[in-house]
This record gives sequence, C-alpha cells and structure tokens, in this order.
Amino acid sequence: LQDVVLGVVLGLVNGYLLIGSIWYYLHISGYPVPGVTPPTEASVINFISFLPPKVVGVPYIYFAVGLAFVFVIIVFV
Repeated sequence: LQDVVLGVVLGLVNGYLLIGSIWYYLHISGYPVPGVTPPTEASVINFISFLPPKVVGVPYIYFAVGLAFVFVIIVFV
C-alpha cells in the first residue's frame, strides 16, 4: 500500500511538471499546433499562472526535476 501511494503521489507530481510545462510553452508560443485552441474561460486562463515554469522559474525548475528524479531512483532502487 505504501508503494502504491508513493507511486501515485510521484506520478501526480511528474504529470504536473510534464503536462504543465507543455501547456505553458504552448500558451507562450500562441498555440501553434493545429487543433489545439487556447482556453476561453477565465478560470482556466488564471490557472496558467500556476504552471511549473511560471511558478518555479528558469534556474530552479532544473533542480526540481533533478531532485524528483534522484528521489525516485533512491526510493525505488
């Protein structure tokens, strides 16, 4: 049970970092991918300010991803 909970938590953090980063850079570049449209609701647009590259910042995002990677390696190996 402990491994499952840890896996779910780390998976959620990893998904937030990955999908949030993709969404942030799509927003910054103006959604250049065909079929991907920008959000129209204000609540969703406000959420963009909480995406990983905006929250963590450029130099610290690399340390956060590195620490998460090291944590996964230590816990699961």
